[in-house]
Amino acid sequence: MSDRPAPAGRPAAKWLPNALTGLRILLLPLLVFLLVESSTRAAHWNAARSLALAVFAVMAVTDWIDGYLARRLGAISRLGSVVDALADRLALLVPLAYLAVWEPAGFPEVPLWIPAWLVGLDLVTGLAWGIARSRGDVRAPRSHHQVGRVGVWLLFVLILWALAGLPSAGIAPLALAGLGLSTVSGLLYIREWMAASA
Repeated sequence: MSDRPAPAGRPAAKWLPNALTGLRILLLPLLVFLLVESSTRAAHWNAARSLALAVFAVMAVTDWIDGYLARRLGAISRLGSVVDALADRLALLVPLAYLAVWEPAGFPEVPLWIPAWLVGLDLVTGLAWGIARSRGDVRAPRSHHQVGRVGVWLLFVLILWALAGLPSAGIAPLALAGLGLSTVSGLLYIREWMAASA
């Protein structure tokens, strides 16, 4: 199936990608509630944990769907791209920080360096964009580097892995692959910004 934008004469629900992005953000409080609820239960597996896994799976799938629809419907905008990136980061950082900092019972161990790396990467890229912006009219790139999208998806898989209670030995390899690709993507963005503002 083609990713070409919908023809101008054909009605298109261009609000749908942003609605799905908003849904991901709105699901975050529910995810946190379910994680807290599941960690207070005596049983290793319970209904709250199953629901937390299902909610996060919905968040991960809608991340792909809203990007596809935005391209398909020609609904890509600067604001939509920024909000989508924010929703991605919140969807990753909130469960990772909860699992790493609070170390809830019944979940595999998630090292603190994983969310710390992600926060550090965002701070560095944000600082670089600010420096480039101060040197000229530089806009954030409209499209993600594909390597960055793969990195994000690997981190989604990491969280699904942890929420499913799979062996903790799989956490570090997924994290290194996902964070490594995200770091490469961040460096590519920084190179673009610096080149544009030179």
